[in-house]
Amino acid sequence: MDEGLDYDTVSGYLLTLSAVLSEAIEDNLIPVNPALHAGKILKRPKKLEEGELEIFTPEEERDFLRTVKEHRACFYPMALLFFRTGMRAGEVLGLHRKDLDFRARTIHVCRNWTHGQPAWDTQEWQGPEG
Repeated sequence: MDEGLDYDTVSGYLLTLSAVLSEAIEDNLIPVNPALHAGKILKRPKKLEEGELEIFTPEEERDFLRTVKEHRACFYPMALLFFRTGMRAGEVLGLHRKDLDFRARTIHVCRNWTHGQPAWDTQEWQGPEG
């Protein structure tokens, strides 16, 4: 997990690996499943204590948004989106115009950027309507 993968990602990989190895046992390919009790090795990281996570106060949010609007107006919609929706940076960066439904006042989060790359198949993407 030191390479940037979070606990839930690693846990999902281990569950998949354990399922595959259990099938291998049933097929008499291996005698034991070494991933069966991986929870003994993989420990959930400690949760943040209250007060450890710094959240903007309403005044800080207002000042930040005002400053962005005054000095980097092109980033204002993105900054406002962060504050109003709680979306992650990769989700905001993955948005396309067709993801926004102004009539229904909804945003379809269908793509994500990760490690500076789109984390979706850019050839197959058709938008929220399919």
